[in-house]
Amino acid sequence: MVQTGSNPADTVTVNLTEDDILEQVGNWLLTILPITADQIVAGQQNQVAAPLGLFVTMTIVGRKRLATNAWIYAATTKQTTTPWQISVQVGVFGPGAGDAIQTLTSLFRDPIAADFFAACGFPIAPLYASDARQTAFISEARQYEDNWNADLNFQVNYVLTTPIQTATSATVGIINVGATYPPE
Repeated sequence: MVQTGSNPADTVTVNLTEDDILEQVGNWLLTILPITADQIVAGQQNQVAAPLGLFVTMTIVGRKRLATNAWIYAATTKQTTTPWQISVQVGVFGPGAGDAIQTLTSLFRDPIAADFFAACGFPIAPLYASDARQTAFISEARQYEDNWNADLNFQVNYVLTTPIQTATSATVGIINVGATYPPE
């Protein structure tokens, strides 16, 4: 927001971030795949060696607006809810990657995923998963390794809270100006 005069700049708060979304996706992956937390890494990292064995990467690869905003007004704030489709590409690398991606995409289309995300405390709901696809992956040792990935699509309802100025009361008075209307 813009700061004018001596008034402080308005601040906008958001109910969740990309990190929150990826953390919840990672938590769900830990419940369905034979991996530990250190085998889940953020995608698009530079100068970082791949973990040994089976591991998973997560990258937000798409954002699509789903509907028009909805608003809730309070005395000093306005909440703007904006629904988005967020696509998270999950890559599974190493021995057993094909089986892991099949498990992942199958269970994403199951009530187990809906129940998990409903209980996570954030407005995130699974929509659908793309079909799994195999892509080339050449390790730092210049060896081809098993790599499968799929896009997990979620509905995420962002709530942006902004301060607003409102009048909660008004004093109305009458001032006699000694004039008639229309003027004669």
